Amino acid sequence: RGDIFHHVVAKLLYESIRGRPDIQTAIAYLCTRVSKPNEHDYIKLRRLLRFIKRTISDKRYLGADGFSLLRTWVDVSFAVHDDMKSHTGGAMSFGTGVISTMSAKQKLNTKSTTESEFVGASDYLARPIWTKGFMEEQGKRILETFLHQDNESAIKLEVNGITSSSQRTRHISIKYFFVKDRLES
Repeated sequence: RGDIFHHVVAKLLYESIRGRPDIQTAIAYLCTRVSKPNEHDYIKLRRLLRFIKRTISDKRYLGADGFSLLRTWVDVSFAVHDDMKSHTGGAMSFGTGVISTMSAKQKLNTKSTTESEFVGASDYLARPIWTKGFMEEQGKRILETFLHQDNESAIKLEVNGITSSSQRTRHISIKYFFVKDRLES
């Protein structure tokens, strides 16, 4: 039964990346459970399969209002996994529809929601940077890029860097001030 669970989740993982970004969050969670699924995990998988069956013929729209503006959204759920790691989700768009999504468990434990949001933004930021470079190589000039985030403390750290740091955020690695450098450039 565990092998069947693993097999179905692996197939859905492929599908979520190729054509169903709307199920990525559920699949990211189920992927963390493939080694030791319990009855609750089977219930969640069945619920996801029913959702897919109900929405299989829904239309998905992808478009662009132009290529001069790239918007990126990043959000994090703090300490939601059994090992108290946070979960990051992100999406990019040129206007109509989403061109790229991500949903993943963070690789490290964080001490606060501010730190987890900061880490999430840093982890996701490589995607819009790559997309901007790729689009410019195709001859489409991107004039503005926006990173949307909902945590005020994380935004201040990203904009001001170490000057917004306090005793509670002093331990954050310099690696994550990459976001501030990218915002400046």
